[in-house]
Amino acid sequence: YEAAIADYDEAIKLNPEDADYYNNRGNAKYYLGKQEEAIADYNEAIKRDSEYASYYFNRGNAKYDLEKYEAAIADYNEAIKRNSENAVYYSNRGNAKYDLEKYEEALEDYSKAIDWDKKNSEYYALRGKTKSKLRRYVEALDDYNNAIDLDKNIETNYFMRGVLRYVLNQKEEAIADYTEAIERNPNKDFYYFCRGRIYFDLEEYQNAINDLDRAINLNHDRADYYAKRGSAKALLNENEAALKDYNEAIRLDGSQFNYYFSRGVIYYVLKKYNEAIADYNVAIDKNSLEAEVYAFRG
Repeated sequence: YEAAIADYDEAIKLNPEDADYYNNRGNAKYYLGKQEEAIADYNEAIKRDSEYASYYFNRGNAKYDLEKYEAAIADYNEAIKRNSENAVYYSNRGNAKYDLEKYEEALEDYSKAIDWDKKNSEYYALRGKTKSKLRRYVEALDDYNNAIDLDKNIETNYFMRGVLRYVLNQKEEAIADYTEAIERNPNKDFYYFCRGRIYFDLEEYQNAINDLDRAINLNHDRADYYAKRGSAKALLNENEAALKDYNEAIRLDGSQFNYYFSRGVIYYVLKKYNEAIADYNVAIDKNSLEAEVYAFRG
């Protein structure tokens, strides 16, 4: 890109009125992460040719990267005025609206993108994500089905479909989707955690522990991973191991009353009553409206 910029510098010296030279130099700067400089070049391109849609689109992308979402939308609007049949213009405008939490408007743009390009899996996934935000889970699931039918290689689509199936209480199907995601990316800790959480719900505690082991091996800093594994171990009567997990969960995040409550229960089972009472006291301090904690302390 640096070499391309140098060449466009020379081209502009020789012909400073060619809009494409500024646009192309702006593209090179954009790919180098120099968004402000890229915008300056796109401005020059637009001064010389204000009717070319892609100049506005490119400038909109640079503004989007700078999190100037309203300004990006304004440029995407101009691009669409000049070329209303380009799917990616609608998709990128939808992204800016999504980031502004204008989900209904984003949904309209993703649908427009699909109208112009029905074979692009990304557009279905983006629309599905937006419908999920709007809690239109069944419709979102349909979009992820379409996204996966069009491209079976994108791990995040399986993961997101798994999330939707979990929300819709389709737990076995959710496990299958998380497994597909894991096969495509075995180094994503959260995928194992989500699958392990479902095994826990299905009372398959050893399977849950196996997945939580993998999640923790990949990420040692998530308190909720240790807490969930501790709960599974406790339900298998592995109380000393469960206690270690809750100790670690509390070390990582001491703000959660339920961690202290759960550890208190384990102390009680281990007949360490003073420690149990101490944890129940902390749990009550953090959430004085939880009746169950008082009952256990009593």
